[in-house]
This record gives sequence, structure tokens and C-alpha cells, in this order.
Amino acid sequence: MEFQLPSVLQKKLTPYDEVRRKQEAEKKRLINKAKKPFHLGLPPIFKLIPTDVLPKNRDRVEIIKQISSNELSYRYQELCHPPVPTYGGEARHTNGKPLTFAKTDRLVHTTSGIRVQRRLLVYHFEGMWTCVWLPHTNKYVYGYSFAFRDTLANGRRYCSFIDHHDYGVKTVSDGSNADKKVFLVPNQYNDEDKKKRQALGDKAFWGYSWNDCLPVQVGKTNWRYMTVYVTKEMIRNGHDYDISKGVYTDREIESWHNKSSNLCNQLRDWRDALKNSLPNWKSAGNDYYGRRYDNIMFNRIFPEQNTLGYVIKKNYELKQKNWNHGYSGEVKDENNYLILDPMKKWDVDSLKSLIFRLTNKEPLDLYERRHNIGDTFWKENGWIEQPYFRKMLHFALKHAEDRLAASGDQSMEWVTAPIERMIHMSDWVRYILYVWPDTPVDYFQSYEKYLLKVNVPVEMGKINYYRGRLNESNNYIETKMNMIRRKKEYFGRMPVKTFFEFVKKRSDEYDIEGHKSSYDFNHRMDEHMCEMREWTDTVNLMDDILGNQYKDQINYDAGAATGHEEDKIQEIDRPRRWRLTELHDHLMGIQWKSNHEDFGLPQDLFPKPVKVTWQDAYANNDLYQSTRDLREVNSGTPMWSEYENSTFSFFQPLTSHQLADWGRAVRNCVGNSGYASAISKKRYFIVLAMLDHKPRYTIQLKLSDGTLMVDQIADIGNRRLSDIEKDFVQKSIAVALQRTAEEDPNYQPKEEN
Repeated sequence: MEFQLPSVLQKKLTPYDEVRRKQEAEKKRLINKAKKPFHLGLPPIFKLIPTDVLPKNRDRVEIIKQISSNELSYRYQELCHPPVPTYGGEARHTNGKPLTFAKTDRLVHTTSGIRVQRRLLVYHFEGMWTCVWLPHTNKYVYGYSFAFRDTLANGRRYCSFIDHHDYGVKTVSDGSNADKKVFLVPNQYNDEDKKKRQALGDKAFWGYSWNDCLPVQVGKTNWRYMTVYVTKEMIRNGHDYDISKGVYTDREIESWHNKSSNLCNQLRDWRDALKNSLPNWKSAGNDYYGRRYDNIMFNRIFPEQNTLGYVIKKNYELKQKNWNHGYSGEVKDENNYLILDPMKKWDVDSLKSLIFRLTNKEPLDLYERRHNIGDTFWKENGWIEQPYFRKMLHFALKHAEDRLAASGDQSMEWVTAPIERMIHMSDWVRYILYVWPDTPVDYFQSYEKYLLKVNVPVEMGKINYYRGRLNESNNYIETKMNMIRRKKEYFGRMPVKTFFEFVKKRSDEYDIEGHKSSYDFNHRMDEHMCEMREWTDTVNLMDDILGNQYKDQINYDAGAATGHEEDKIQEIDRPRRWRLTELHDHLMGIQWKSNHEDFGLPQDLFPKPVKVTWQDAYANNDLYQSTRDLREVNSGTPMWSEYENSTFSFFQPLTSHQLADWGRAVRNCVGNSGYASAISKKRYFIVLAMLDHKPRYTIQLKLSDGTLMVDQIADIGNRRLSDIEKDFVQKSIAVALQRTAEEDPNYQPKEEN
């Protein structure tokens, strides 16, 4: 039931009415806002928005008034000069003439892509008025200004974090530190950045304090403000703060907060416009992962940042094997000889020396230690001196220089991609020569395009064996070296060209797959790369097999002392063919056997194998017998099946290991220990069927109340059977069971009615 209250009662009971209560509150808010258009304060407008940024005739008071009237989450306004027409079109001077720019002018665009002379963003956040602008001139990089009321409340807000290590500084009335840097403060936790600023001395920029901001009075209100035109020299001295985070360092403008999310997006757009107006090295991966990786602004505005030496320094200095990494990138004294000169003129020999230090730890320098190097690739007159690799070095250097000249807004990794490919090839050479030291150099040249698309696997000199079993050995190092030696010897039995064919096959498969995931894109190589996962799994299987064998050896040694000896380490046999899938499955079988106990399985259904032909299976089928000699008119093939001349051989596995071998042969999971355990407990039967002397069908049978039922039949790779195949298998196994029964001494044939 509902009651419609009289208007007098509705007004009287408004505090109880949820809807009208909100409506009345909104009316009061709008009335108060109209009465106080500058409730956020009227800042020194010509200090906040200088006349060289916006003409004096632009109504600044109206801008402040408009921002103040907006909701909390929309207290900002984007401006430009000249103003952009409401309905699009080009920006023009107030006299209607089109804008003209010099060739050297920076490209400044609005969010809609219209070129202007100034792009501004004015906003209010946490008691602070701020204006940031982007000019088309190259006299300075960008500008900003901020203003706040000189009140006790703001003194507590901006100076509340007292640095007790600073003495003799001025303080505001509440005792907070008025000289502490709180505005635009650089990252205090970056030791390398801090060290650079300390080296600059008095020139270094450390941010602004309360007292650094200039006082000014607007009406009866005291304000403090700061207006800054950021030049390249200021940035060189450390003024590289990301202004899009906000002015007050301890309260960044975050995207996750409701009141600042919209403002944060506006500041990011303005920041992107700033970056696009400057020479800039793009962050690698920005195309795929967005601007969260694009966090460096001023990385290409100085001449020394546009050299090949600078790019190589940034990409490779810290990757040298002998580099001793400190906290937060701090450069330690022992790294001084490894520091690269950004103005260095690179040649083939210096590039070769760098690649050497990137791939070798112990020798300090290629030419200093070459007489002690036994590495086939790096030794004196080694592979690196082969014409093929010398040519590759020349190409890498020349191509990197060409890329630098055409880099535009590309990343530094894009420039050094040819060098990275040279490093990649050297890694491949070292990987292959470790196992096949007699590999002809021509193979690398012939398979180069495939090698460049496939990542180098984990080197053979490592053991991927984490189960801790080798820790039981008294001589862990010797055992590990023996494992590595045996692994090399085993894979070394395979022809090296076969391995190159593995790489080629994987590369071709990756191209056929079509879809190139962003996760597969190697930014340092500027190429989509794939992994040799099957080969890596194969090597890991070998590690596991060897680890199990040496564990068994430990047990053997212990047993020999007590008189209970076990088998010694056995040689690992090779697969029937050196094909990657066959090699993987072969080692997987050996690994499974080494991890699982071999035990016998019952043969209650088929004590011995039973053979059945198609003719046997359909001997009692009247339709087959009456039409077996007929041929299809069109094809001339038998009317019944392609299996008409085939022979089945049914048997049960003798051991769990035999069942595992079968599972790998037909590529299904019947070899898992769960099946063997269920067979031994007589939960069901597993019957294996050879077709024409080849492993083919896996049959699961269950016995229920004297009735034997076919639970499932699996072809190779768990392929589903056709109706003809299923009928053939079922009829054949019925014949096999009948023959087994007839061989039983207690068999009594059924009497016919």
C-alpha cells in the first residue's frame, strides 16, 4: 500500500526522503558555488599563466572561474594558442590569417591533431594551482608554474615532513622545515642519479622548497608561486623531473584515485605531446606494451645522445661479464676500465672486443688475454677470424650506423639490432661447437637465416637437475662433470647436420604457424623469435636420466660394501633414427623407466599372443561372404574394407615398462603408472593390438557379472575410430577370445539348439 503525502507534509518530512534530501543538498551546493565562484582561491593569474604563453587579452579570470565550478574530478582545462575553432578546422591568428612556422619550429599539436603555437593545461589539485605548457620555440623545452596560498594549513601540508638532519634552516610558524625540498624533488633512491648530481655541485637541481617560491599578494590573500622555463641546460643539470606526476613530490597524481584519474589521463596526453615534439629514443616494447614502459623523456635532446657510441654504451655497458653491479646502478671503482665512451668512434676490432667481453667473463680483454684462450671461436686465428664472421662484423657495424641515421623515433635497441644478431650467431657457434667441435663453418652460413629466428637453448655445459639427488655424492663436482661429459658424448653421436635440420624445421614450423605473438618479439634482435622447446625438453630428459644413473651408482657403491650389489651405470642406447621427435620419445621412455619400478603384469586374458585376420573376423558374416568377390563399379576396390588383407595380433603387456614403451609408440597415456597399477590390482584389462606387425590399437576391457565389455578403443594419438574400424576390432577380439578359450583344457563348446 502507498500513501501520497500532502505538499505541506512532504516539505516538513524532507529530511526523511532520500531522493529529495539529495536534491535539496545539490541545490544548496549550486547556490553556494554561485555565491563563491572562486572558492578555490583566485591565484596570481598572470604569474600562473604568463603573457608570453597566453595573450593578455585572454580572460584568465574566466578560466579560473570555470575550473572552480567543475566537479572535483574535472578541475582542469586544456587550452591552446591560437584557440582552435569549436567545429574543427585550422587554428588561426586573431586577425584570421593562417599560422606560419619556421622549418626549425617544434611540432606542437592538440589532442585533435591541430598544430598550434602553445599547448597548455591548467588544473587545481590538493590546494595547488598549476599550469604546464608546451611551446613551438626551441629556446626552451617546456614551462610550468604553480601557486598556492601562503597559509598555515598549506605550511603543514607541504612542509610537514621535517628533515631532522638539516640544521639552522628557517621554519614556518608551526615548526615545519620551510627550506626542505618538497616540490619537483628527484628520485632520492637512485644512487647513480644522486652521484651525478653531487658531481655537478652547485649546478645540480634538487627541487624547490617553500621558501624558494616567491611571495605575492592578490587582494587580501597572500600567495606563493614559481614560474619556470625549463631549458636544455637545466635538464643537463638534473631538472628531468616528470612534471606529469604533479608538483608536490609526496602526493603524486595517481590514475587509481577517483578524484585524480581524469586529470592523470590529461597530464599523460600533454606529456605525450611534449615527447612527440622532441627528439626521443623510444622505449623498447612500447608498441606492444603501451606507455607504461615509455618512462624516459629527455634521452635524445643532447648531441652526445645521438651517437652510436652512446647507444652502444646504454645497451651493452652493464652487460659485460666482468661488470660488478652495485645497488641502483651505482658504478663501482672496479668497473672503471669497462666504462664505454659515448663519443667513441667504433670500428670492427673494437666491436669484436666488446662482443668478447659480453660473452666471456674471466679474460678482461680479447687482446690482453688471447694467448690464454682455448675457445675455438675466440682463440688466435680462431673462428672469429674466418672471412664469414669478419664480413658479419663489418655488416653489423655498417648496418648499425645506417640505422642510427634513419632511427627517427625508434628505440636504441632497434639501432643495435645488427650487433645483437652478431652476438646471437656467436652464441649459436659456441653452443654447437661445444658438442660438435668439427662443424664446418659453411653450415653456419647455409643455415644462418634459420639460426637467426630461433633462440639459443641453455648451454650444454649446465645440468638442469634440481632434485638434489647428486648432493648425496661425496664428490659432487666430479659427478657433475662426468654427467656433462656423457651428455656431450651422447648427443655428439648424432650428425651435426641433423641438428641444423632440427633448427630449420622449427623455424619453418614457426613461419607456418602464422600468428606471431608479441611475447615472441625480441626487441633487441628486432625479430620474432621462437624456442626449441622439444630440443630443450630432450636435453632435460637426458639430465634426469644421468642424474638417476648416478644416484643408482651411489646405491651400488653402498650395496657393494654390504654384499648387495646392483647394476652399474649402463650406456644409454641411441634411437632408431636421429629424428627429434623419435629422440625425445626414446629418452622419455628411458627416463620414465629410471623413475618407475618395473613389475610384472598378469596375462589372464591372453597368456600368449593371438593372431586374427579380417577373414577370420567376418567368417560368420553372411553378407560379407556373399559379396566378398564383388567390386565397386567406379573405383574397382573391394566393397568391404582396406583392412581385408590385414592381420591383428592381440596380447597383454608383460611388465609395466613394456606398457610404458607401448604408450610412447602409439602416443597415448596408457604408459602412466596409474594404468599399470590398476592392471596389477585386476581392476580392468588392457589389451594391445598390433595391426600388420605395427603397434596400433589400445583396448580397455572391463568384466561385470560374467560379461566382458569394451570400455574404450584408442588408435594412435587417441584418434577416434571409424565405424568400420571399430567393428573390425570388436569382431577380431571376439575371435581372439574364442581361440584363447578353446585352448583351455577345461573348455567345453556350447551345444547348438
